[in-house]
Amino acid sequence: MLDVASEVIDLMALSSTNATDTSSQVYRKWLLLTTLADDVAARLNLIDGAIQGVLNQRVTQSQALCILTFVALVLATCACLAAYVVLAIRKLQREARALTTLLYLISHPMPKELREINRFLESGGLTLHTAPEEES
Repeated sequence: MLDVASEVIDLMALSSTNATDTSSQVYRKWLLLTTLADDVAARLNLIDGAIQGVLNQRVTQSQALCILTFVALVLATCACLAAYVVLAIRKLQREARALTTLLYLISHPMPKELREINRFLESGGLTLHTAPEEES
């Protein structure tokens, strides 16, 4: 195609014939060149359309995969949160039962005699989780 184009340019520049003369060799080569250019443009448009179709299909698949991954992540996060809450609540329920049982097991005058047990019962077991305070 480049060879034909350079021939047309050479013939138009060096030839004394008019390029619009339909009987000249320059006009026939110029017509061939424009026909080839139109064919190449049409085929490039077909290739462009095919590439756009493939890219749109890949984008749609990727979008579906991203949405699926996001939903799976949200469900996994909710499941982990629910499991954590259930396990934490079980532990708190056991501690609450132990404290309630302890209140009934300890006789009434004993907490007044032992200050540590009295503080433990008044705090609701919070002193188990904190460091012991030094008494001055």
